[in-house]
Amino acid sequence: MSCENIPVYLHIPKNAGTYIIHVLTKYYVRIFWTGNDLSIQRLTVQEHGYNLTIFVKFLTNYWQGDENMKMVSELAPRAKKCSINTLKTYINNKQLDVLAIVIEPAGEKLDLRPSFDVTDQVLNLTNKTGQYFTILRDCFSRQQSLFHYITGSESVHEPSHNAIAENTFIGYLGSRRLEDSWLIRSITGMPNELPITNFWYKQCCYFLENNNFIIENIYNIDTTLNDILLNSNGKELVDQDTDISVSNKNTTSSKPKMTIEDLPEQIKQHFLKHTYWDRKLLLNYYKK
Repeated sequence: MSCENIPVYLHIPKNAGTYIIHVLTKYYVRIFWTGNDLSIQRLTVQEHGYNLTIFVKFLTNYWQGDENMKMVSELAPRAKKCSINTLKTYINNKQLDVLAIVIEPAGEKLDLRPSFDVTDQVLNLTNKTGQYFTILRDCFSRQQSLFHYITGSESVHEPSHNAIAENTFIGYLGSRRLEDSWLIRSITGMPNELPITNFWYKQCCYFLENNNFIIENIYNIDTTLNDILLNSNGKELVDQDTDISVSNKNTTSSKPKMTIEDLPEQIKQHFLKHTYWDRKLLLNYYKK
């Protein structure tokens, strides 16, 4: 089976990225299954400020004894990590096929521009085009999920664990630490000290449109994934691919849900003003 293009997913934190990686893993194992083997792997390439998680199908067994392919955990037999040069060598030697790429943030600095350059290098080596896509989410819902995740025990494995100093969600919403737009800052690499303006908003939109991003709402994940994977591999998702009855590190425990109307008026207005550009992105790219 030869894919026509390679899905490239930009993972916005707390926008169902862990679920998407889970679904992609089950999907590729199912459609490429050839017996009791581990040829389908997730390779993590760690770079400054970002990680690439690259789904691959190994075409030889050389990787099993290669010291450059390092185990991530004994509990994750389908997860390895390697350098970008090792990955490029495997592609050039036709020792693997690239199936999909996930661009993930890592660290404090919000500048993912280098990750797109490296992704383009990988795509060029495969002689395939990338189908970029990302998932957007209601800003208030995402901020609520982000707060409870970063301040909760679920994020102990993350560098950002307890990075939010405020003890309450309302306190966070009224603080300067409240995110204005992760996506605009990450894509443009704009200086942290500058406020977002229409210039940076348009730079972000230009990048998304110039790279033919498919942009969908979090409530349409399965339909979006199915369309992208069907176009790439000619195979649809099935129920077992989207079964989430598995343990998952990046899930936030159920918390009492607050709505924006529950906020004190001063906090509500601060939130709306601070997140103006993020909400504008959602309205621009997702129209019900």
